[in-house]
Amino acid sequence: MTYYSGPDRGGEFWFYRPGDLRTCDYWFAEDQGVYHSYFLEFHPLEDGSFDQRIGHGVSRDLKELEYCGTVLRGRVEGGFPDGNLATGSVVRHKGRFYMLYTAHGSKKGLALAVSDDLSCWKKNWRRSGD
Repeated sequence: MTYYSGPDRGGEFWFYRPGDLRTCDYWFAEDQGVYHSYFLEFHPLEDGSFDQRIGHGVSRDLKELEYCGTVLRGRVEGGFPDGNLATGSVVRHKGRFYMLYTAHGSKKGLALAVSDDLSCWKKNWRRSGD
């Protein structure tokens, strides 16, 4: 894990960078003494823009974070969302976890994903009004 406390080459501040990924907008959930961190990841595209996804890391002490990879992706052709993802939050209800996050693209709004273990998330594709 790499922490950055100063500006990187772009003049911006990045708290946590797994590999070469830039990250921001962190939110957390705790289950059985394990803290799950979720954050926006910026994956570079050929045109110089970024594909914004939701990444995941785990920690037992909130000092060391183990990167677990990308848990949710946008840019789903013919699906929702078909653009980037943005910050969210996680709640537990009746033994399941729910992540509400922002979705961008041709249809903008809030999206919902469901998990039983905070690691594997399944998107709920239904949108009100569709």
